[in-house]
Amino acid sequence: MARIIAIGCQDFQTIRENGYFYIDKTSFLSQWWESGDSVTLITRPRRYTSQTIFLYLI
Repeated sequence: MARIIAIGCQDFQTIRENGYFYIDKTSFLSQWWESGDSVTLITRPRRYTSQTIFLYLI
């Protein structure tokens, strides 16, 4: 059975209880931090800023 990708679900308990697919990037972040690159491009989802500001206004 294929696992569902829980787009937008940020509650870890819900992800685990429903068996949703998720990717743990803990080791990736550790490797990135230790690499010591002078420049790193970290992209964000489209419209992330406006949605974040709206959530803070609630």
